[in-house]
Amino acid sequence: MIEREDVWDSGLIYIKDPKILVPYKVLTLLKRIDKEASPYEWIVLLKGVWTPEGLEILGDEYVIPKQRVTTGSAEITEDVSPYFEQGFNVLVHGHPMNSFSYLDRELANGNYLASIVFNNNEKKLGEGVINVKINDDIVLAVKAKVEVFVPELEGEIQGLENIEKVTERRGRKWEEDELMKRYRYIYYGY
Repeated sequence: MIEREDVWDSGLIYIKDPKILVPYKVLTLLKRIDKEASPYEWIVLLKGVWTPEGLEILGDEYVIPKQRVTTGSAEITEDVSPYFEQGFNVLVHGHPMNSFSYLDRELANGNYLASIVFNNNEKKLGEGVINVKINDDIVLAVKAKVEVFVPELEGEIQGLENIEKVTERRGRKWEEDELMKRYRYIYYGY
């Protein structure tokens, strides 16, 4: 019989259902950009890092590269290699649909670690794609669920010592209040 400690562990993290995790403040940023750019398409570059849950977008930095846009296309007109060197590896495309067009998938998306559609008609995030480089000639494009999250507050909370916890309220014990909630029809008639 094989004991658990005898099993070799590669240390790899296995991600079965890939996700792109977007902080709420990034969604807010994208809505503000869209408010100024709409009804035109647009492109924003973000930074993403791998976590055990999936690809997490960092919410503090973004770049709006020089681009030429219409209501049906967006084309970056500057060299983005300096942005890649700075870690900007995720493309967000403001687009009138929830999914990428054929040209988006074939031309733009493969150059980035991930791509996300921002549907500028519905003002929400749409399709997400994570690109896994197999070798110099092959990139595997994997559809990923895009999830918005509110990050946990970091650091210590100041002033917690100002909260006084009591066991009685208005002369009654908490247990009596719980009974009142449970059987309020006896106390209040409803």
